[in-house]
Amino acid sequence: MKKLCALLGIALLLCLAACGANATEQPAETQMPLATTVTESLSTTAGTTVEAPEMPEDIYFDVFRPALELCMLFRTTTAASDSGKSVRRSGVYYYRVTDPRFISFAAMEATLGEFFSEELVREIMGNSPFKYPLYIEHEGEIYAVGGRGFPTALPTDFGIEEQSGDMVIYNVRVAHMNGREKEYRYVRELIDGKWIFTEFPLEWMAIVGGA
Repeated sequence: MKKLCALLGIALLLCLAACGANATEQPAETQMPLATTVTESLSTTAGTTVEAPEMPEDIYFDVFRPALELCMLFRTTTAASDSGKSVRRSGVYYYRVTDPRFISFAAMEATLGEFFSEELVREIMGNSPFKYPLYIEHEGEIYAVGGRGFPTALPTDFGIEEQSGDMVIYNVRVAHMNGREKEYRYVRELIDGKWIFTEFPLEWMAIVGGA
């Protein structure tokens, strides 16, 4: 098994920085995106700098990681947004998304479609940990909900169970806040000349305080 300690550390730091505000209160700073390069330093809220750990050099890990990060933008955080441009819907603050991949719902769907099957794209975009949507459209632009909760689980180990010319099966061990660990199976297949995930369990990607 290849350790996902780097992903665990990055996800924890970014969730602490981006998920602290409540959605019904206007945050003072722009929300940070989950995705980050492994060579750059991460700044904590206290102003200190933490050097990001090295990621394992593995082509399969490099494929799995961006897919996981995209899913987290719909489960444990939201896309980078501009705190200076907001709109309020039903008591919830939303902020204009600055991530160029999310300029419209069609663009959002196309971005997810690079990694996931059509069924998974619908599942990912259709889920929200709250009783209100994470993304809305306002005046032709996409807005993301403001504050978020804190993840109740994060991946700790990563490995490949099986691979062939048209399929790769991943095993990912996830550690939950209650101390329980569980392994999940992820399947990536070559379909019509394109590698996409056809199984990508999402149930562990929950947050404290989610609906």
